Amino acid sequence: MGNSYTRVRQIFILKNLWLVI
Repeated sequence: MGNSYTRVRQIFILKNLWLVI
């Protein structure tokens, strides 16, 4: 279950980076 949360967080960070660019 912890791994799923980590993956979701990574995706969120990536999406945020795309928004910044």
